[in-house]
Amino acid sequence: MTENKKIKVLVIGCGKMGSALLKAMAGSGFYRVFAVDTDDGRRKYAARCGVEVFPDIESAPGADIYILAVKPGEINSVLEKIKSLGLKGSLLISIAAGISISHLRCYVDSMPVVRAMPNTPLSAGEGMTAICFSDPDREQDIEEAFRIFSLSGKAEIVDEDIIDAVTAASGSGPAYFFLLAAVMKKFLAEKGMKEKTAAVFASQTALGAGKLMADSQEDLEELINNVASPGGTTEAALKHMDKKGLRKIFYTAMEKALKRAGELSGKEGR
Repeated sequence: MTENKKIKVLVIGCGKMGSALLKAMAGSGFYRVFAVDTDDGRRKYAARCGVEVFPDIESAPGADIYILAVKPGEINSVLEKIKSLGLKGSLLISIAAGISISHLRCYVDSMPVVRAMPNTPLSAGEGMTAICFSDPDREQDIEEAFRIFSLSGKAEIVDEDIIDAVTAASGSGPAYFFLLAAVMKKFLAEKGMKEKTAAVFASQTALGAGKLMADSQEDLEELINNVASPGGTTEAALKHMDKKGLRKIFYTAMEKALKRAGELSGKEGR
């Protein structure tokens, strides 16, 4: 594939998510990637990833795909700039939390829109991304969105009305697992293990459990039962968790996150 035939992508915003995406795309061989960011440090990082970097949208070249990776509070001003370019046919992908497709289309009604909700493991190549489309019949848009997000993990199509639930579960989810790992690390350290070693035990346990979930055909409850032998240590721990209502607490916590996601969506980035 020649440089001229590569799909041109402009990533607007080089924070953690934007940088992870541009790095993956730049290394894939499918894309010619450009980046825009007002921060000098983030521009330097993007340049080290092998992409052409610009301080503003106006000075960047035109692209086949525009990826909005800015904070929700910045989205309207960026959309105004994109609108002023009078683009037609280019695909717009937004990963801004709480910004609906209808809101995006208010600014760029001539562009097909993809709304995506990735999570932070994207930066480690193991992200989980929910994607929904303004024009679900445009197969090329679906193919391109899947390819971009699959470079850094997995992607699934969802209806937009469930995107806030995705935000509360997989979007916020890494923090829930980090919390559990932090408790495990603290426990081991307080029992006499070196903190560095305790961190390895916690992270590798989480990694192994995730791999088992991804690879196994068994139901999650069955995977739990596989570890919890009758009368054993795991059963004792799980019984205590059930007695304290851990499942209910965890479920209710996600309901709280869902409610907050809905509140943020209602603000449309303002």
